Formats: sequence, structure tokens, C-alpha cells
Amino acid sequence: MINIAIQPCGDSDAIGHYQDTIMNPVSISRILPFLSATQRDYIKSLEINQVAIWGVTRGQKDINKNKWDKLNTGDIALLYKNKSIFCQGKIISLLHSKELATELWNLNKSGETWEYIYFLDDLQEIEIPIVNFNKALDYKPNNIIHGFNVLVDEKARIIADLLELDVVNNEVQIVDNSKLKEELVAIQETDNLQQTKTRQEQPLLRKYLFQNKRIEKCHLCNKDYPVSMLVAAHIKKRASCNDDERKDFNVVMSACKFGCDELFEKSYININDEGYIQSSNYDENDAVNNYVKQLIGKKCSIFNAKNKEYFKWHREHKKRFMK
Repeated sequence: MINIAIQPCGDSDAIGHYQDTIMNPVSISRILPFLSATQRDYIKSLEINQVAIWGVTRGQKDINKNKWDKLNTGDIALLYKNKSIFCQGKIISLLHSKELATELWNLNKSGETWEYIYFLDDLQEIEIPIVNFNKALDYKPNNIIHGFNVLVDEKARIIADLLELDVVNNEVQIVDNSKLKEELVAIQETDNLQQTKTRQEQPLLRKYLFQNKRIEKCHLCNKDYPVSMLVAAHIKKRASCNDDERKDFNVVMSACKFGCDELFEKSYININDEGYIQSSNYDENDAVNNYVKQLIGKKCSIFNAKNKEYFKWHREHKKRFMK
């Protein structure tokens, strides 16, 4: 199970660090002198030229260090400001180095530096209101994030679900669309706390898309696939939707597991204002590039006036990858 680090990013130091080492990733050549031989070999094996970096101070009574010690490569990091989680990334390496932290960020007013470091990839601009985060964890609605924290076990699983790190694929039977709409509207809360929180609306949205069909089109590549190989993909990230949007048939589309769902989810492709697929121009390997090229210029077959704004939201919240 992954752990999830969450970090407020509202004070002047954090805003500066975000600009210096997240928005403007650090060149690998700059950090190599501060790494051990094993760490250098690992970083070189990633075959990247630059990397996004974040760090935390030790904290009083080692509070931040002890939380940082819970992290592993593959965990998720979130940044928070202005009552919204606005950035998500995957931790690809961890490093304790006062020297590197001082090189990157200098010292704070207390003479400390942000020496407990993690390197990030798969950066994505997201927009998850803190009220959604609080609701998922059953915190008070006005709770705000004051300091560095690491969520583990059930709390991490709940937030992983909120971030849609797992895909829900429930097989369902046909019902009338008007009845489906009534059932969606009747849901009082889309997150239902049983033993775990479940996405109550997801089976109904999947019913709407696939009915009792055995074969259906992927709305991106427009190829026919068995329904079991298609997902009900959110156009606007579910975690960023309010309850009314979550219960809107227009927020989902059919996407195949053969590449389209993943490419859309990770923003390799998006849909322009005329409904055509365009590339986000990421420099990836040939297999990815070739697949993307096959999709560019195709018309998204579900695009319409009712979902246009959802596609616009997706375009404006892209993932960024280190090169």
C-alpha cells in the first residue's frame, strides 16, 4: 500500500521552493556531487536530465523526520495552498542531505534547511478543494493543513481512491436512462462510508455508458472493444468534481484499456474546443509517441456542448513529466 505525503505550500519559503525546484526542475548534473555512488547509479538509471525536488526540515522533536522516514519510492506527494490541493507527484527517490538542501534552498530564519528530501516525477496540476479532502477523511469541513504529514494505511487508501489511483470497473445490467438519472439524483452523498468509502455513482454511470451491450466503442480511438475492456473514464477528475458534477452523465466517457484511458489520464492527449484529439507534446519513448500519433486529429465521438467544459478542465490541468 502506498503512503501519501501532504505539504502546505503557502508561506514565502515554500512558494519560492515550488518555483525554484518544482516548476523549474533541477538538473541531474547539479545534484550528482551530493549523492553516494549507489544513489548516483540509481539516478542515472532513470535516464532523466532533470528532476523536481522537495524537502522538509527536521522539525521540533524530529516530528518531520519521523514522518519522512515512513516514505518509500512509489509513494505520492501532494502540495496544498489556498484551500486546495494543487499539485500531485510520485516519489522516485529519497535523500537526507543537508549539503544538497543548502545548495538548493539555503537556510531558513532559524538556521535550518530542508534536508529531508524527496525527488518527484509524474507531476500533475490538480484542483482538489480541501473540503473534498476533509469529507473523504471525515475531518471537520473547516480543517486546514498546517504542516507536513504522511498518511498511511486506511487514510492513505481513502485518499488514493479520492485521487483515482485505482480504477473501478463494475459490471452491471441495463436499466432505463431516466431511472438511472433518478437514482443518481437520489444519492445524497457520492462518497458512502461503509467499511470503506465507495463511489456510489460509478456503477450507474457505467450502466449509462454501456447498457447491456457486449461490444462498445472507445470514445477516443473509436474502435470497438468488449465492454470488459472499457472503463467509464472521468473527463474531469472525479476528486475535483462537486456532487452535482459527479452525478452528471456528461462527466464520463468510454475509454479503452489498450492505451486511450492511460494516455488521457496522464494528459498525453487532450480534446480541443472542436472535439478533436491533440497531443500535449511530451517527449516520450517511440512506443508512446507512435500510439499518440495514431490518435491525433481523430474526433472524440462523445464530444458535445454538455461535456465541452469538462474537456476544457482536463486540458487546463495537465501532467508534467521530467525529461
